[in-house]
Amino acid sequence: MSQQHPALGYWPKGDAPPNIRRTFAYTLVHLGMNRIPPQPDRIIDTMLDLQDESGLRQGDRGFSRWMLSSYCYVFLP
Repeated sequence: MSQQHPALGYWPKGDAPPNIRRTFAYTLVHLGMNRIPPQPDRIIDTMLDLQDESGLRQGDRGFSRWMLSSYCYVFLP
């Protein structure tokens, strides 16, 4: 959790923008150990805040990040 952003629940912490790929990777590590990552509610809230009306991530042209977000929505409580 030391690298997790305390307010947003995303990885990495600091001034960098939320990184869905890193957050997805850390989520998979936690789930692989039968653990829920810290602050799952904040992770989901931040992902939803980054989406536009179409449900895609703002400014994102790629489909892969949308799929990574969808996986987290399904598997996080």
